[in-house]
Amino acid sequence: MQTVLISVLTSALVTLLIEYFAKPSLEVRKDRLLARARVQRECLVTIELLSTTAGNIRAHGESHQLLEVKEILAKELDEQSIELIRQLTHLGVQMPKSVRPTLDWVSEYVDRLRLSIRREMDEVDAAEDVPPRLILDARFLVDCLTRITVVFTGLPRWIPFRIRFGAQYALEDLLEIEEKFRAER
Repeated sequence: MQTVLISVLTSALVTLLIEYFAKPSLEVRKDRLLARARVQRECLVTIELLSTTAGNIRAHGESHQLLEVKEILAKELDEQSIELIRQLTHLGVQMPKSVRPTLDWVSEYVDRLRLSIRREMDEVDAAEDVPPRLILDARFLVDCLTRITVVFTGLPRWIPFRIRFGAQYALEDLLEIEEKFRAER
């Protein structure tokens, strides 16, 4: 009888301890992880849209039809870039502190390419050909977004590690390639 009573009291005590001390922190952690995953999915959708827009700019620029769709593509480029930067900032708040500088760096790089593309798009008129730098910047933006997507869609357990090291190395390689192309032109 005493063994049964000890078993019942022990199980009740363990259940209450788990219920009042462990579950609340696990629920908060679960909510945080779900919010991070939602923001990450939103980032991937925005990256896909922005990549498509940059691809359209490049394709229309190469076929010399950019003037016809310049305003629409410029508006899409601005809206999607600003949305991606906002989402990366929001994601950075939810990630470990060691990852935030990399996400800030990615945001700055995307914004720099957006401004460069817009500047080149504003120079396009009926009499001129499309500046080669516009096509090159659009290509670099697509490459950058592709590399970010690859980093985001890897192994879910190592997201902070992959973002910190994978994105930084991939984008540093991209910057080196960009500098070589710009030096050749």
